[in-house]
Amino acid sequence: MGTSDDSSVVMDNEEESSKDYRIGGYHLVHLNEVFANRYIVVQKLGWGHFSTVWLCKDTKFGTFVAMKVQKSAPNYTEAAYDEVDLLLKIAGSYKDPVWAESLAGHLKGLPYEQRLKEEGNLAEFTFVVQFLNTFTHTGINGTHVCMVFEILGVNLLEIIKRFNYQGIPVQMVRNITHQVLIGLDYLHRICGIIHTDLKPENVLVQLTQAQIKDILTRGLLLNQDQVSRLPKDPPLSVLYQPVTSNEEDEKKKKKAEKRKRYRQRKKEEMKKKKQETSEIQKSTSTQDSVTEKPKKRKRKHKKKESEAPEEQEICDFQEADLLRSLQSSHFDLGDEVNIKIADLGNACWVHHHFATEIQTRQYRSPEVILGITYNHTADIWSLACMLFELLTGDFLFEPKSGSDFDKNQDHLAQMMETIGLMPKTWALSGSQAKQFLNKHGRLRSINHLKIWLLKDVLIEKYRYKPSEAEFLSDFMLPMLVFQPEKRASALDCLKHQWLSATNSDIKMTDEDYEAYIRNIEEKRNENILKYERGEYVSSPEIPGDLSHESADEEDNSSSDENDWSEGEEGEVVKGISEEEYHLKMLKAKSKLEVE
Repeated sequence: MGTSDDSSVVMDNEEESSKDYRIGGYHLVHLNEVFANRYIVVQKLGWGHFSTVWLCKDTKFGTFVAMKVQKSAPNYTEAAYDEVDLLLKIAGSYKDPVWAESLAGHLKGLPYEQRLKEEGNLAEFTFVVQFLNTFTHTGINGTHVCMVFEILGVNLLEIIKRFNYQGIPVQMVRNITHQVLIGLDYLHRICGIIHTDLKPENVLVQLTQAQIKDILTRGLLLNQDQVSRLPKDPPLSVLYQPVTSNEEDEKKKKKAEKRKRYRQRKKEEMKKKKQETSEIQKSTSTQDSVTEKPKKRKRKHKKKESEAPEEQEICDFQEADLLRSLQSSHFDLGDEVNIKIADLGNACWVHHHFATEIQTRQYRSPEVILGITYNHTADIWSLACMLFELLTGDFLFEPKSGSDFDKNQDHLAQMMETIGLMPKTWALSGSQAKQFLNKHGRLRSINHLKIWLLKDVLIEKYRYKPSEAEFLSDFMLPMLVFQPEKRASALDCLKHQWLSATNSDIKMTDEDYEAYIRNIEEKRNENILKYERGEYVSSPEIPGDLSHESADEEDNSSSDENDWSEGEEGEVVKGISEEEYHLKMLKAKSKLEVE
């Protein structure tokens, strides 16, 4: 599962600050502590600025889950409530008949099609992390919102590392990309939700049967030889010290206030709707009563070092995915690896945004930098950046600041160097445009662009065969259109033949590569001249009927049928169906017992 905090993958040698174990901060979780009269804490999985995450045994089903325990300060609580609203929408929308019909088309001819027929569980094929339960837990530092999720495996960054940043096999990348697109189509079109922080760390591999068995047989024994380093108990003076205000907390408070106002409006709308419903009911005798539901510019594409990205500007968290023992064992990934999109902590509704600055730097879309309203296709831009990284091991865009320009200008410059010039009128419409652009739409501090178009990068740096580079560029460029309203949707991308291609021989031999390089200068100069004359099109046009996405027309945000009330400890939350997840784990357990 993924959660919503502000660090990248938390490694074993890192710990949250003991100073945050105080009133308004983290809950001091102990091994074997019981939550909601049901979940027994087994091991720590990870932490982030908002919460800590724990492996727990679910005594109701005899299975294992991942539980996130949020900080207790009001701003964190409000953020948790908004996240739960989104998670409830995601958890229940798979039953939508429109999705069932769409899914049949998405999976046709793929291995998943047979799995769907055999299992019949539509929830398993949203390719989004499964939300199982939520409740509150009161401790010495306050009342904490807790969220329970299915357990997932390693994230895609770990897989990138396993291939030594040289790129993942193309067939595996096609498979992963296909699943991510299905997940995004579900989030955008069916749920009306924008993820806003798509990147390799937030896409996790589903557990194999062997890994599930490993948890079931060894989970409770891990404490003997693999005890997680729980934070040392801080002194009482720290535990009871109220959270102090600082610049970061002030920002979070403002965001929380915005969320709170939005939730209050939704409650008022619900109240009004219920009053109207009540009046209608009084006038009729046959209707049932309403049941209240719970509510210096360096060349881009430089090889990265084996370390975390330099900049993580937004609230971002990725737990330690799975026990390290499981990461090293059974790590047998084939082309048919199954994934799920995780970490909805920064997500928002298509028609109600909680923040203007979204996305981790390397995956950030141009409209966000320029201060232009974003939509669901911000996720598609991020996916294109992630796809490039999966295939090459490098960032597509890795901006740096210089003596006379900042990262934002360098970021925009890299975009234009790779995919073409930004439309002037559109670019200048942004609230932040004047910071970076002059009245002609040119960058203020970067006068000379180093043109290296996407197709040429694939051929010249990564040795793609020209035909394969053309094929991949044809898939990626519609995802990298500057204007979000013209950018391809997930549904558009799912129709592209690159996803169903089977050719894995995509790179040139040394001999072919050397011959190509000797003959490219003339063509390169011709392309640069076209570019400078404005004749080079930045990306293919998307047909009007395909670029039009219903997710931006209809408000799919939380309605009364998905609203919930914060339950007391141990109270079952309505609107969540968790049986299928536990049934899957129990099947693995029964197979293990037979063996």
